[in-house]
Amino acid sequence: MFEPPPLVCDTKNFNTWVDFKIVKEPLVETARDYWAEYQQYLHNVIGDEKIVNHILARYAFRIVNPATRTNVILIICGNEGDGKNRLLAPIYNIMKGFTCMLDNDKKLYESHSMFEFQKKFLLVNEASGVANFENSEILKTRAIEPTLTVNPKGIQAFEIDNNCDYDMTTNNFNVVKLSDNSRRQFLQIETTSYYKNNYEFFNDYVQNIENNPVALRQIY
Repeated sequence: MFEPPPLVCDTKNFNTWVDFKIVKEPLVETARDYWAEYQQYLHNVIGDEKIVNHILARYAFRIVNPATRTNVILIICGNEGDGKNRLLAPIYNIMKGFTCMLDNDKKLYESHSMFEFQKKFLLVNEASGVANFENSEILKTRAIEPTLTVNPKGIQAFEIDNNCDYDMTTNNFNVVKLSDNSRRQFLQIETTSYYKNNYEFFNDYVQNIENNPVALRQIY
Protein backbone atom coordinates (compact mmCIF):
# COMPACT_ATOMS: atom_id res chain seq x y z
CA MET A 1 0.00 0.00 0.00
CA PHE A 2 1.12 3.56 -0.72
CA GLU A 3 -0.70 5.79 1.75
CA PRO A 4 1.00 9.17 2.33
CA PRO A 5 -0.51 11.52 4.96
CA PRO A 6 -3.27 12.34 5.60
CA LEU A 7 -4.23 8.86 4.30
CA VAL A 8 -4.06 6.15 6.93
CA CYS A 9 -2.85 2.64 6.16
CA ASP A 10 -4.57 -0.32 7.79
CA THR A 11 -2.30 -1.89 10.42
CA LYS A 12 -2.60 -5.22 8.61
CA ASN A 13 -0.96 -3.74 5.51
CA PHE A 14 2.57 -2.50 4.95
CA ASN A 15 2.73 1.18 4.00
CA THR A 16 5.43 1.86 1.40
CA TRP A 17 5.26 5.63 2.02
CA VAL A 18 8.43 7.08 3.54
CA ASP A 19 8.98 10.70 4.51
CA PHE A 20 10.89 13.15 2.33
CA LYS A 21 14.66 12.58 2.58
CA ILE A 22 15.20 16.29 3.24
CA VAL A 23 13.71 15.77 6.74
CA LYS A 24 16.89 13.92 7.77
CA GLU A 25 19.14 16.70 6.49
CA PRO A 26 20.45 18.79 9.43
CA LEU A 27 19.41 22.43 9.51
CA VAL A 28 22.61 24.48 9.32
CA GLU A 29 22.93 28.22 9.80
CA THR A 30 25.03 29.86 7.10
CA ALA A 31 26.28 33.32 6.24
CA ARG A 32 23.98 33.27 3.22
CA ASP A 33 20.26 33.15 3.94
CA TYR A 34 19.23 30.76 1.17
CA TRP A 35 15.54 30.95 2.02
CA ALA A 36 15.62 34.74 1.67
CA GLU A 37 17.59 34.44 -1.59
CA TYR A 38 15.08 31.98 -3.03
CA GLN A 39 12.16 34.22 -2.06
CA GLN A 40 13.89 37.19 -3.69
CA TYR A 41 14.45 35.16 -6.84
CA LEU A 42 10.76 34.28 -7.00
CA HIS A 43 9.73 37.89 -6.49
CA ASN A 44 12.08 39.08 -9.21
CA VAL A 45 11.21 36.43 -11.79
CA ILE A 46 7.45 36.56 -11.15
CA GLY A 47 7.08 40.22 -10.23
CA ASP A 48 3.94 39.88 -8.13
CA GLU A 49 4.02 39.23 -4.37
CA LYS A 50 0.49 37.83 -4.28
CA ILE A 51 1.31 35.23 -6.94
CA VAL A 52 4.59 34.34 -5.21
CA ASN A 53 2.76 33.73 -1.93
CA HIS A 54 0.13 31.65 -3.72
CA ILE A 55 2.78 29.46 -5.35
CA LEU A 56 4.71 28.95 -2.10
CA ALA A 57 1.46 28.05 -0.33
CA ARG A 58 0.68 25.47 -3.03
CA TYR A 59 3.88 23.52 -2.41
CA ALA A 60 3.96 24.05 1.36
CA PHE A 61 0.47 22.56 1.53
CA ARG A 62 1.55 19.48 -0.43
CA ILE A 63 4.65 18.95 1.73
CA VAL A 64 2.46 18.95 4.85
CA ASN A 65 -0.35 16.95 3.17
CA PRO A 66 1.36 14.75 0.56
CA ALA A 67 -1.83 12.90 -0.44
CA THR A 68 -4.09 15.95 -0.82
CA ARG A 69 -3.91 17.48 -4.28
CA THR A 70 -4.65 21.08 -5.22
CA ASN A 71 -6.34 19.90 -8.47
CA VAL A 72 -4.82 22.86 -10.32
CA ILE A 73 -2.26 22.77 -13.13
CA LEU A 74 0.30 25.57 -12.83
CA ILE A 75 1.54 26.91 -16.17
CA ILE A 76 4.59 29.18 -16.09
CA CYS A 77 4.97 31.16 -19.32
CA GLY A 78 7.85 33.35 -20.36
CA ASN A 79 10.57 34.10 -22.86
CA GLU A 80 13.65 31.99 -23.43
CA GLY A 81 16.44 32.56 -20.92
CA ASP A 82 14.30 34.23 -18.23
CA GLY A 83 14.75 31.48 -15.62
CA LYS A 84 11.28 29.94 -15.58
CA ASN A 85 12.70 26.40 -15.86
CA ARG A 86 14.71 26.93 -12.66
CA LEU A 87 11.82 28.40 -10.67
CA LEU A 88 10.49 25.12 -9.26
CA ALA A 89 13.74 23.13 -9.26
CA PRO A 90 14.52 23.64 -5.53
CA ILE A 91 10.96 22.62 -4.59
CA TYR A 92 11.19 19.48 -6.72
CA ASN A 93 14.58 18.63 -5.22
CA ILE A 94 13.17 19.04 -1.71
CA MET A 95 10.57 16.39 -2.59
CA LYS A 96 13.04 14.32 -4.64
CA GLY A 97 11.81 10.77 -5.16
CA PHE A 98 8.22 11.94 -5.24
CA THR A 99 8.55 14.35 -8.17
CA CYS A 100 9.10 13.83 -11.87
CA MET A 101 10.32 16.13 -14.65
CA LEU A 102 9.56 15.51 -18.32
CA ASP A 103 11.25 17.19 -21.27
CA ASN A 104 8.38 16.38 -23.65
CA ASP A 105 4.64 16.72 -23.01
CA LYS A 106 3.89 13.82 -25.37
CA LYS A 107 5.40 11.43 -22.82
CA LEU A 108 2.57 12.24 -20.44
CA TYR A 109 0.01 10.73 -22.80
CA GLU A 110 1.87 7.59 -23.86
CA SER A 111 -0.15 4.40 -23.45
CA HIS A 112 2.40 2.85 -21.06
CA SER A 113 3.15 6.00 -19.07
CA MET A 114 3.95 5.40 -15.39
CA PHE A 115 5.23 8.87 -14.58
CA GLU A 116 2.49 9.63 -12.02
CA PHE A 117 2.97 6.40 -10.09
CA GLN A 118 3.68 7.28 -6.42
CA LYS A 119 4.51 10.89 -7.31
CA LYS A 120 3.36 14.17 -5.73
CA PHE A 121 4.26 16.52 -8.59
CA LEU A 122 4.97 16.15 -12.30
CA LEU A 123 6.61 18.97 -14.25
CA VAL A 124 6.60 19.24 -18.04
CA ASN A 125 9.43 21.52 -19.12
CA GLU A 126 9.20 23.37 -22.44
CA ALA A 127 5.61 22.27 -23.05
CA SER A 128 4.81 22.81 -26.72
CA GLY A 129 1.04 22.96 -26.67
CA VAL A 130 0.27 20.52 -29.50
CA ALA A 131 0.02 17.42 -27.32
CA ASN A 132 -1.87 19.29 -24.61
CA PHE A 133 -4.40 20.71 -27.06
CA GLU A 134 -4.98 17.25 -28.53
CA ASN A 135 -5.41 15.77 -25.05
CA SER A 136 -6.99 18.72 -23.25
CA GLU A 137 -9.88 16.73 -21.80
CA ILE A 138 -7.52 13.99 -20.60
CA LEU A 139 -5.32 16.62 -18.95
CA LYS A 140 -8.25 18.28 -17.16
CA THR A 141 -9.52 14.90 -16.00
CA ARG A 142 -6.12 13.95 -14.62
CA ALA A 143 -6.03 17.16 -12.62
CA ILE A 144 -9.20 16.35 -10.70
CA GLU A 145 -9.89 12.59 -10.83
CA PRO A 146 -8.68 10.75 -7.69
CA THR A 147 -7.64 7.59 -9.52
CA LEU A 148 -5.72 6.77 -12.68
CA THR A 149 -5.42 3.59 -14.73
CA VAL A 150 -1.83 2.76 -15.67
CA ASN A 151 -0.68 0.12 -18.11
CA PRO A 152 3.00 -0.79 -17.68
CA LYS A 153 4.53 -2.87 -20.45
CA GLY A 154 4.15 -6.59 -19.95
CA ILE A 155 1.79 -6.22 -16.98
CA GLN A 156 -1.98 -6.08 -16.83
CA ALA A 157 -3.33 -2.55 -16.45
CA PHE A 158 -4.28 -1.55 -12.90
CA GLU A 159 -5.75 1.41 -11.05
CA ILE A 160 -3.76 3.67 -8.73
CA ASP A 161 -4.57 6.61 -6.49
CA ASN A 162 -3.45 9.70 -8.37
CA ASN A 163 -1.72 11.90 -5.77
CA CYS A 164 -0.07 13.97 -8.48
CA ASP A 165 -0.38 17.69 -9.19
CA TYR A 166 0.90 19.03 -12.52
CA ASP A 167 3.18 21.91 -13.48
CA MET A 168 4.34 23.18 -16.87
CA THR A 169 6.91 25.67 -18.13
CA THR A 170 6.67 26.99 -21.66
CA ASN A 171 7.61 29.71 -24.13
CA ASN A 172 4.13 29.23 -25.64
CA PHE A 173 1.50 31.50 -24.10
CA ASN A 174 -1.27 29.28 -25.53
CA VAL A 175 -0.08 25.90 -24.32
CA VAL A 176 -3.57 24.76 -23.18
CA LYS A 177 -7.14 25.63 -24.04
CA LEU A 178 -8.08 28.34 -21.57
CA SER A 179 -11.80 28.95 -21.23
CA ASP A 180 -14.25 29.96 -18.51
CA ASN A 181 -14.86 26.27 -17.78
CA SER A 182 -11.19 25.26 -17.73
CA ARG A 183 -9.76 28.08 -15.61
CA ARG A 184 -10.65 26.14 -12.48
CA GLN A 185 -8.00 23.57 -13.49
CA PHE A 186 -5.40 25.91 -15.02
CA LEU A 187 -3.46 28.72 -13.37
CA GLN A 188 -1.29 30.48 -15.94
CA ILE A 189 1.31 33.03 -14.81
CA GLU A 190 3.90 35.02 -16.76
CA THR A 191 7.52 35.60 -15.82
CA THR A 192 9.56 38.78 -16.13
CA SER A 193 12.83 39.33 -17.99
CA TYR A 194 14.64 40.35 -14.78
CA TYR A 195 17.22 37.53 -15.03
CA LYS A 196 17.18 37.09 -18.80
CA ASN A 197 20.50 35.56 -19.92
CA ASN A 198 22.12 36.32 -16.55
CA TYR A 199 24.44 33.32 -16.72
CA GLU A 200 26.52 34.35 -13.70
CA PHE A 201 23.43 34.44 -11.49
CA PHE A 202 22.08 31.11 -12.71
CA ASN A 203 25.44 29.34 -12.36
CA ASP A 204 25.49 30.38 -8.70
CA TYR A 205 21.80 29.57 -8.25
CA VAL A 206 22.12 26.04 -9.64
CA GLN A 207 25.22 25.23 -7.60
CA ASN A 208 24.46 26.95 -4.30
CA ILE A 209 20.67 26.78 -4.05
CA GLU A 210 19.08 24.33 -6.46
CA ASN A 211 21.55 21.48 -5.82
CA ASN A 212 22.81 22.42 -2.36
CA PRO A 213 21.35 20.19 0.42
CA VAL A 214 22.08 22.88 3.03
CA ALA A 215 20.13 25.47 1.05
CA LEU A 216 17.29 23.05 0.30
CA ARG A 217 16.96 22.20 4.00
CA GLN A 218 16.74 25.90 4.86
CA ILE A 219 14.03 26.41 2.24
CA TYR A 220 12.18 23.34 3.51
